[in-house]
Amino acid sequence: MGVGQNITADNAHWTFGGNVPDTFVDHIKLSVPLYEMGHGLICQVSDFLAQF
Repeated sequence: MGVGQNITADNAHWTFGGNVPDTFVDHIKLSVPLYEMGHGLICQVSDFLAQF
């Protein structure tokens, strides 16, 4: 079954192999609301918390 951005997955058989890594970020940006904003916030918080 096609899930978008040339990514296919059978029911309960999803894998991160094949061409998935090449198109995964594009797929997530379309699938997860506010992905880019959330990613940026996580990066900022982790930088703050990981200070030594």
